[in-house]
Amino acid sequence: MFLQLNSKIFELTINNFHFTFTILITLMESTFAMVFEFLSRKHLKIEISKEVLGTRIMILGPMASGKSTLAEMTGKKLGFPVYHLDQCCLLPNTYWERRPIEESKRLHDQAVNADKWVIEGNYLEFMPFRVSRATSVIWLNPSTLKCIFNFYKRFFRKNRKGTPYAGMLENARERFTIKSVKYILRHKEKKSMFEKALEIFPREKIFYLNSFKKVREFCEKIELL
Repeated sequence: MFLQLNSKIFELTINNFHFTFTILITLMESTFAMVFEFLSRKHLKIEISKEVLGTRIMILGPMASGKSTLAEMTGKKLGFPVYHLDQCCLLPNTYWERRPIEESKRLHDQAVNADKWVIEGNYLEFMPFRVSRATSVIWLNPSTLKCIFNFYKRFFRKNRKGTPYAGMLENARERFTIKSVKYILRHKEKKSMFEKALEIFPREKIFYLNSFKKVREFCEKIELL
């Protein structure tokens, strides 16, 4: 019993150390990214027009990177229907509880089969079909620190002020927890899987925006702002 207790304490200590170490590394990476963005901001140029995007636009990126907001703005500007994959794949009135996979796939494919759309969300298991139908991909990848800060702001607006946000689930319960922070941190591990899923897609049709500065410039180019 004593050995089991010590083992659990040791495991918990290791897990907490790993999480703390990951946070510190992320803070360092984010700081360097923001400094680099500031120093190079005069050189950020994005050649883009509404026509280049086509009629079926995919938006990818980590949680709280601005996918839903950008999707709503783009859909409104171009007159395309907007689909939020969380609403297709998660149950309302829950804390990120998945729908049955068959139902999620049906809702996803129904949206993707349309002639015009803006679809935001990841869900790698459904990405191949989406990629095969898309005319352009917008991949958001701002610093992890900024995503965590955005998630906190979203949590505060929803839970403290009752302000809805783009793409939210009906009556969903938002929580700012270690689990949600870890979920944002794990997005870096998925980058190679995203790249593999996009291998067949034309490079010139993928718009990789790795800072909020680039997102703003992108929005200005297609007259969203």
